[in-house]
Amino acid sequence: MCEKKFNAIRNNIANLIVLFRISLIFIAILLLNIENFSYRILGLIVFLISIFLDYLDGYFARKLQITSRVGATLDMLGDRITENVMLVFFAYKYLFPLEIALFFIVRAFISDYIRSLNFYSGKGIYDINTSRLGALFVASPLSRVLYLLAKTLLFVGGCLILIAEISNFANQANILFVLKRYVQYNIFIVLTFNIIRFVLLIYDSRNTIKKYFLSAKSL
Repeated sequence: MCEKKFNAIRNNIANLIVLFRISLIFIAILLLNIENFSYRILGLIVFLISIFLDYLDGYFARKLQITSRVGATLDMLGDRITENVMLVFFAYKYLFPLEIALFFIVRAFISDYIRSLNFYSGKGIYDINTSRLGALFVASPLSRVLYLLAKTLLFVGGCLILIAEISNFANQANILFVLKRYVQYNIFIVLTFNIIRFVLLIYDSRNTIKKYFLSAKSL
């Protein structure tokens, strides 16, 4: 019995890490929303831990050879929740326009719907993009790392703004100006990267989309 429980935990450790890092995002937001310098520092630390766990779940999945389509889908769900919840929170804090957060959310729903169609066709998340540009900007490990890095830097910048807003630094105004300008440039980079990946996903999924929509029409 104990061995079965151990094997069950071992085979699902990556998925458990994903669920744990999702819970950390909400804890981080709770702390960042408190107008207290120490709590907001702690919120930033909790957020960074959740980002580290994003790497850790993939590491364990590969190390223990427990990768699966379900696990990859759950990992994507964790990324979606992290991205969308943080974007909505920062829009709520007026760090950038609400329209940008809503665009990311709508794009995420459409992308996940397209990926689900591919999933039903037997394609994994990283098997969809077969074109050269799709493989380069969407499916390649380098593109995923760069996109994650860009989003992480954006969210860290937002956290630093919230921390600086209630700090007692002598040059607080200058720090806030630099951080806000940094976030503005970074959101443009992330948005551009996001649009490119979205367009390539649609292009590489065109046959799957046609298949399901044509069959639905014939019914």
